[in-house]
Amino acid sequence: MSDLIINKYYKNWLVELKTKIKQSQIKAALSVNSELIMLYWDLSKQIVEKQLNTAWGSGFIDQLSKDLKVEFPGMSGFSKSNLKYCKQFYQFWQRILISQQVVGDLLNNTNSVQIIAGGNKKIIANTR
Repeated sequence: MSDLIINKYYKNWLVELKTKIKQSQIKAALSVNSELIMLYWDLSKQIVEKQLNTAWGSGFIDQLSKDLKVEFPGMSGFSKSNLKYCKQFYQFWQRILISQQVVGDLLNNTNSVQIIAGGNKKIIANTR
């Protein structure tokens, strides 16, 4: 084969190889981000549960932040403010999920959606 044909095949192969490498890098970054989101979600859940079920007050988050920073010095995301944001994010989504579940239960357990206003029960939508 001529050098021109070899160079053409090589260049095409190189373009494909570069594309695969870039795609793998993107997939790896997405996987890492997904795992970090799950870590922060679980951490936030545990913070909320510990504060509800123990006598640990707001100083608990300060101490946790210090301890995690010492143990994982190269990892960001464990500042006091970030842990508080994680907790707020978790609590916000828990309220959303609970609200959706309540609405779903109302729709599944009755034939109508009801609203209570001023002590009067009114049917606002009949699902039959």
